[in-house]
Parts: sequence; structure tokens; C-alpha cells
Amino acid sequence: MQEKNAMIEKDQTVFVAGEKTKQPEHLAEESKTANLPSSRAIADRLRTARLSANLTQQELAGGLFSKSYISAVERGKMIPSLQALNVLAQRLAVPVAYLLGEQNIDLVALEESSAVLRSSEEQISAAPTNDPILLLDKAEAFLREDQAQEALTLLGESETPPTGLLLLQWLRWYRLVGWAAGLLGDQEKAIRLLERGLELSQQIHLRIPTAEQPQLKEMVGYLHCFLGNAYCSQDKIDQALDYYQRGLEAIRKDQVHDPELKALIYKGLGRSALALGNYQEASAYYQEALKQAEIVKDQRLLGMILWGLASSYQESDEPFRAKTACLKALNALEQHGNPKSLLQIRINLGQVLLQLDDYQGAEQYLLPGMQEAQTLGDMCMYGVTLVNMASLHRVRGELPQALALIDTARQLLQQHPSHRIEGQMYLTLASIYEAQHNHAAREQAFQDAIRILEEGKEYSSLGKAYESYAQLLSEQGRFQEAFEQMRLAHRPR
Repeated sequence: MQEKNAMIEKDQTVFVAGEKTKQPEHLAEESKTANLPSSRAIADRLRTARLSANLTQQELAGGLFSKSYISAVERGKMIPSLQALNVLAQRLAVPVAYLLGEQNIDLVALEESSAVLRSSEEQISAAPTNDPILLLDKAEAFLREDQAQEALTLLGESETPPTGLLLLQWLRWYRLVGWAAGLLGDQEKAIRLLERGLELSQQIHLRIPTAEQPQLKEMVGYLHCFLGNAYCSQDKIDQALDYYQRGLEAIRKDQVHDPELKALIYKGLGRSALALGNYQEASAYYQEALKQAEIVKDQRLLGMILWGLASSYQESDEPFRAKTACLKALNALEQHGNPKSLLQIRINLGQVLLQLDDYQGAEQYLLPGMQEAQTLGDMCMYGVTLVNMASLHRVRGELPQALALIDTARQLLQQHPSHRIEGQMYLTLASIYEAQHNHAAREQAFQDAIRILEEGKEYSSLGKAYESYAQLLSEQGRFQEAFEQMRLAHRPR
């Protein structure tokens, strides 16, 4: 069997971006991680040695790794390369054979000599870092901490994987560079690279040994998921949904076992359903994602899913449940979220409190949020807070202040257009005109909101806009027109 696999490995052909070339010599070598034990075995031994050495994950990470990388290894989410294992063994003062499960050690003696184990940062920083698999490990650790530019610097500016990687690691490289490009806002580059990885996976699947087929299928699942994310960020929900549904099909066929990947797929489906205005469906998907995230015990992933769940509850007019989910999301992301994500969740919480008529609580989140958005230069969230503060002034009967904020929002949107924010602005303006008993202006505001939300395909807000307009028409006895608006509100997306 070994001879057969060796022959297959020797005869591999590499496909990149649709081109067929002779396999480079380095790809015919045995994978540097081929003989490693299971991720769970390494995870258990690494964690045992770390605890016996009285080291935190951050201390073990030192200057070469990150805490999230050590956490991922200890949870069995990542198998470190031999290069990385050697560095970790050096820092723990244990033989690498122990981490590989080939040797046992006296853990009591290890604990007693823990002071010796705290190797200097100079030793760690002097460790070689040119191992390509180790670089992928470090890049992934950066990405898990939202440090996309640092990850991309490690991965390189080229759109072709570096030498020294076998085919499955090529797919991982495509996933990581696509992930990084997406986080940096370059969705076109992300899609291009992720699709190249997907094309490569389709061309090599018959050449991958049987033992590596499950790993290949999960790698394809990640490519599908990140492609879905990239299209979703472009508001191309139909394309995004197609990729997420492929992931769901893989879960149903039992081709995906990684709970993190399952969580990401369900989260993507929830995000797509939310964008299409299917709030109950979105909640159901986010609940499934939450179950998988709790297995992974990744606080950042947990927080992002709770945030999505809060949004689905908010749109479903379930503000109490939305408030609970928002508070849990903030708690989970307090140490693991980036400033912009935390800002957006706080503003969402302010919106929810506004729905609950807790005006004082809403102001405690919205007013600082407006100032923080300006400081961060996040004009999108600044516009959102302007519109929500206008709503707050409206319900307090402070109509001149509300209109002044709407004017500021209108000026902002001329420089930073957003269908979603502009649509919400006109809906808020309609409520201000209602308080002024200006029925003609109120109707015009509804029509403007619907037109803008239709143009932007902002389905999550569009349904409510139609319903609110239908209520106005009904109040005026225009029942046939009201019925038509309700029909549009509930049409399939």
C-alpha cells in the first residue's frame, strides 16, 4: 500500500489557475506532516505539558506564535508542522517525541522545574521561520485575530502558492489569501483566489490518496464558505447562498466533521437569510451555528454568531431576545473582537433598547457610538447612529433636533452613499412627518424609502417599509392600495 501511495505521489500533476504543468520536484517529497499523529493526540499532549510547566497559552506562544494559534492546536483545530512542534518542544523543554506520542516523560519533574522552561524570547525569536507550513500556521493565527495585513505580508504578494508545499497545503494557501483579501475589503481578489483554489481541488481530487480525501473535502468546504462570505460582502446574495448551500449539502452527506466549519456554514446561511428578509429561517440557522461554536469554544466565533442571532431577533420584532443575544455577543467579543465589530454591536444594542422604549439606555449606547464612529472614521456606522439618534429625539418629541440630525445624515450620504442607511433615514423622516401631521410629506418619505431600498436590494428593511406604507394607506381608507403594499411586503425574495 505504501508503494502504491508512493507511486501516486511521484506521478502527481499540479494544476494552477487552469494550467496543467509537470509537478515540481519539491511536491514529490513526502509531506512534512504526513507522519504526525492525530490533531487530538498532539492537542492533549501539548496542553498537558503546558499546564505541567505552569505556562499560559500566551506565555507558550512567546514572540513567534499567537495565543489563538496555541488555542487552536490545543483544541485539535490545527496540526502544527514539525518545525512548529520543535519550537514548542524547545519552549516547554520536552522532547518533540513526547508531543508526537512516541515517548513519555515525568510530568511531576517537569512541573517542579517549570522555571527552567521559561525560555528567553531571544531563543524563540531566533528559531527559523522559513518553513512554508509554519508560515501558513502563523498567517492563520494572524487572521483569527483580524490582523489581515500581517497575514498577507507572510503569505506574499504573489497570487501563486510558494514552493515547499504539497497540494493540500496549496489549497490551504488559497483559502488563507482569499480570507485575508476579504477582510481587507478586496472581495474581487478574494473571489479570484478562492475560485482558483476550488478549481485546483476539482482537478486533483482523483490524485489525492484515499486517506487524505476527508481532509480535501473539508478544505473544499472552507473554500465554499469563504466564497460565500466574499459574495455576501458584495451584496450578491444569490451567489453567496449557492456556495453556503453546497456547504450545507456536504454537512448532510457527512462530509464535514469540523465543528468550526459547520458553524461558519450555518452562520453564512443565517446571514443570507437575514439579508433576504427571512428572519425566522435566519434565527434557525444561527441557532445551529451556535451549537457548533459552543463545541469549538472559540469566543470570537461565538460572539459573531450571537450578533447575527441578535439581528434576526431584532428584525423579527423580538427585542427582548435581541437584547439578551446582543449582551452575550458583547461579553464574548470583549477580549476577542475588533473595535469596529464591538462598535456595531453596541449600536445594535442601542437600537434594540429604543425598540423597548428604554430611551435612557439607548442614548447611553448610541451617543458614545456616534462619537466613536467618527474617531474610527467609520462613516457607515456614523450614519446609522445619526439616524437612530434622530429616532430617539422623535419619540421624545424633540422634532427640531431630530430634523437637524436627518439633515446631517443627508449630507453624509452624499459623500458616503448607502442604500440601507438612506432607506432607514427616509423611514425615520416619515415618522417625524407623522408627528407633525404632515401626511403628504410622510407618504412621499415612504415612497422614497421603498424606491431606495428596492434599488439596493435591502430586503431586510424593505418588508417593513411596505408594511408601514400600507398602514398609512389603510388609515386614509385606501384599502386596495394598502393590500397591494402588503402583498409586496410578503412576496418571495
